[in-house]
Amino acid sequence: MCSANVFAAVLFLSAVPAFVGVLALQLPGNLGNRLEAKIDKPTLVHWMCYKKMDWFSLWIDLNMFMPIGIDCWIDNFKLKYNRTTQRSSNSIGVDIRVPGFGKTHPIEFLDTNRLAGYFHTMVQYLVNMGYVRDKTIRGAPYDWRRAPNENGEYLAKLKKLVEEMYDTYQQPVQLLGHSMGCHYVLYFLNQQTQAWKDKYIKGFLSLGAPWGGAIKIREMQRMASSPWMLPFLDVWPKDHVFISTPNANYTHQDYKQFFSDLDFEDGWHIWQDTKNLTFAMEPPGVEVWCLYGVGMPTPVTYIYDDKYPDSDPVDYVYADGDDTVDSLSMSQCKRWIGQQEQPVHVTEFRGMPHLDMVFHYKAMVEWGYTRDDDVRGAPYDWRKTPNENKAYFLALQQMIEEMAEKAGGPVVLIAHSMGNMYTLYFLNHQPQAWKDHYIKAFVALGAPWAGVAKTLRVQRSATSTIWLFPYASVWPKDLILVQTPTSNYTAADYERFFTDVGFAEGWQIRQDTESLVSELVPPGVAVHCLYGSGVPTPETFRYSDKFPDAEPTAVETGDGDGTVNLRSAKQCGRWLGQQPQPVKLLELPGNEHIDMMLNYTTVAYIKNVLFSP
Repeated sequence: MCSANVFAAVLFLSAVPAFVGVLALQLPGNLGNRLEAKIDKPTLVHWMCYKKMDWFSLWIDLNMFMPIGIDCWIDNFKLKYNRTTQRSSNSIGVDIRVPGFGKTHPIEFLDTNRLAGYFHTMVQYLVNMGYVRDKTIRGAPYDWRRAPNENGEYLAKLKKLVEEMYDTYQQPVQLLGHSMGCHYVLYFLNQQTQAWKDKYIKGFLSLGAPWGGAIKIREMQRMASSPWMLPFLDVWPKDHVFISTPNANYTHQDYKQFFSDLDFEDGWHIWQDTKNLTFAMEPPGVEVWCLYGVGMPTPVTYIYDDKYPDSDPVDYVYADGDDTVDSLSMSQCKRWIGQQEQPVHVTEFRGMPHLDMVFHYKAMVEWGYTRDDDVRGAPYDWRKTPNENKAYFLALQQMIEEMAEKAGGPVVLIAHSMGNMYTLYFLNHQPQAWKDHYIKAFVALGAPWAGVAKTLRVQRSATSTIWLFPYASVWPKDLILVQTPTSNYTAADYERFFTDVGFAEGWQIRQDTESLVSELVPPGVAVHCLYGSGVPTPETFRYSDKFPDAEPTAVETGDGDGTVNLRSAKQCGRWLGQQPQPVKLLELPGNEHIDMMLNYTTVAYIKNVLFSP
C-alpha cells in the first residue's frame, strides 16, 4: 500500500468512440501484465536468494528493486534460447505462468499491492460507462518475454475467448492493443480467416504501436520478444545509427555484429526466427483505429562511452514521437489505407506520451487548469518516511508558495493513501500563519491514519511500510494481525514479530517512525476526509509452518476499502471540534481504495472544493 502524489490532479478518461456499445478485449504491451513463478533451483546466484518457493509474484515484485533482489529476480526471469529447437525456456528449476487470463486485474495493476497502475484508469472508465469487468470487458495477459511464434497456446486461448464473448453476448469483439500488444493483435488477426474476422471482430484499436520496431538495449538479453522488436529493415534508413559507441556504430545492417559485441549471439538467431512475424505489415482485415502520440522528443540514437554496454547512454539523438516510440515507426499503420476493404482511421495526439495513451484526458485540465502550472504533482521517495525526506518538504513548501503567489490565492492539497500522512506531517511542521496564507484546504482520499493491516505482508520492502503498521493506540489490543502455528501477533507484539521474521532492524525502524503522526495533531486547515467502506479488507493473516517464507493460507477481512481498514480511515473524525477550521467527512460505501479517485462523487466533491469561495 502506497500513495499517489501529495499534491495531485484527479484523472479522468474520455470515451474512445470505437468502444461504445461493443465488447472490449485488451492486450497489454511489453511488461504490461503480471507474471508468477514457482522455483526449486539447484543453484543460486546469491545466498540471499530463495532456493525453493511456491507460486509468487515475479512481475512486479517490489523486492526486485532491492540491491540483492535484482540479481535474484533476473536469474528467475531470464530465458534461455535453444538454437536447435528455436524455442526459449526458463532457467532450470523455474516455472513461470501468466495469472488471470480473461480477467482485467493482471493488466490493471502490475503488482498485487495495486501500486503500479497500467490499464486501470481505462478499465474503470469503461465500467463507469456500463461495461462489466471480466464479462463485457476482458483482459488477455500473456508471457511478453516471448514473441508470438513461441506463444501458440496463448493465441489459441485468445481465439477461444473471442468466440466465447461473441457467443455469450451475440456481438463482435473490439480488440485493443497497446505498444507491443498491437503486434500481437496483428499477428493473431493475420492467422485468422477473413470469414472468422468478419463474424467475430468489430475492429482493432491500436494505441502507440511500434509498427516499424523500436530499440531497448536493456531488455535484449532477457526476452525473446526484444530482438523481434528491433527496428524493421524496410522502415528505417540503412544509414540510421541506432547505437553509437567509441568503437562502433550500429545500423539495422549490423545486427549480427551488434549481438556479437553484446556477447549475446543468441539474439541474432532469435531475430532471424522472429523478424518476419509482422515485418510485412499485412493488413489486419478488420476496421482499424490507429492512435499515437507525436510532438515529443523521442530517442532514436543512443550514444555510449567506453563503458558500453554496462552503463547508461551518455547522450541521445532525438526525433519526433511519443517519448518512447518515434512517429516514423508508429505511422506505418497508414500503409493499410487503401490496402484493405475495411476503413483505417489514423489519429495523432500532439503531446501525448506513450503511457498516457491508456489514461488519456485529465479532468482538471478540462476544468480550465493547466498541467504543471496551476495543477501540479509532488512525487517523492515513498520508500522513506517523512523524517528522511527533509529536502522534499523544503521543495514542497517552496512550490506551494510559488503557486499561491502566481495564482493570487491559496492552494488546495489533494492526497491519496500514504500521501495523506506525508501531507499531515508537512502541515504539522508549518506555522499557523503560513497555513492561513497559503493553504485553502486539504482533501484526503483513503488515508490510513492509524496504519493498515495489509502492510504486514510486505514488512521488509521499505521504511515507510513499517511506519504504516497498525497503531496500537487505535487497533484493539486483542485483535490478532498475524497468526502462525506457534505464535499470535497483535499491534502490541511488533518487537517479537520482527525478531521472529529475522528482521530485528524492523523494530528499531518502527520505534523511530511510529510517533511521526501517530498523535494525529489537527492539520490546522480546512479538511475534507473521503474514505471507502463496505469492501472486504484484510485484517488478519494466517500462515502455515512455512511462515514467514510463504504466502498466508487464509486472510480474514473486516470493513474498509479493500486496502485501508475502516477503523483507520475514520480517525480524521477526531479533528472535529479540535481546530477552528472545518472538518468534513464523507464515507463512500462500496468504494475501493484506488477506484475512489475515479468515482464521480469524489471528482464532483473535489471540483466543488476547488471552485467554492
